[in-house]
Amino acid sequence: MPLRHFVHVVGFQVPVGAAFAREPMLVMLDKVPGEEWRAVFQLCVEELSPSLLREPPRIEGDQVQVFLAQAPQRALAGEIRRFVERVNRMTFLREGSAMRSGGGAA
Repeated sequence: MPLRHFVHVVGFQVPVGAAFAREPMLVMLDKVPGEEWRAVFQLCVEELSPSLLREPPRIEGDQVQVFLAQAPQRALAGEIRRFVERVNRMTFLREGSAMRSGGGAA
């Protein structure tokens, strides 16, 4: 299954000024992630730098809520995009491994 079938970041809603201390940064996805993607997300979330986050990110529909420990920066947006791409790749590999071990003959 090609990566284009997984979720992709389409935008961000960033809290202005000191609001980052109260409000999450929202990461907009192109669709609601499936259960397998959500499971991999929960496993990979520990890879995000704990110094950047007040608490772990949460998935709400087609958005990821990111609770920042510091004011948002452009580099953080790039890190989150790379994180979503990594979850896509890990989901792809995990599904492929499950198909091979299940003996999925056509």
